[in-house]
Amino acid sequence: MDADNEAKGGIDRFYQILTVLDTKATGLLTIDALVAAILLGVLALSPTNTVKIYVPDCAIWYALAAIILSAFLCMLIVRISWAFLGKVNEKDFKTEIECLARVAHDRTWFYRCAWWLVLFGIFAVPVTACFQWIHAHG
Repeated sequence: MDADNEAKGGIDRFYQILTVLDTKATGLLTIDALVAAILLGVLALSPTNTVKIYVPDCAIWYALAAIILSAFLCMLIVRISWAFLGKVNEKDFKTEIECLARVAHDRTWFYRCAWWLVLFGIFAVPVTACFQWIHAHG
């Protein structure tokens, strides 16, 4: 019976991890939406750019692609998929724990990649603008 309680505690812990990942991915998805809206606004204003710092459209498109990929990864995290429930055995929780561990590992990896992509998307345009300004005033 003690082993069952230990297995139940392990399963509960994995569900807590997945809940935290779901919450973090939802927040990152909100940031993705805001950054994408800003980038699209900058892209829409670029033909009538009155600012003296020029940002190439390709930098904006690369940043936008990174944000879209980040949003896609976040959607993979928050999707509801419990395919491992068919493998649940009331007497042996080993298979369920292994499947939960794999899901938690994959979704953690997706979150880390999405986080780095959104950072790239946020900083790509200002860094490019700085390099353009330095080159112009070199």
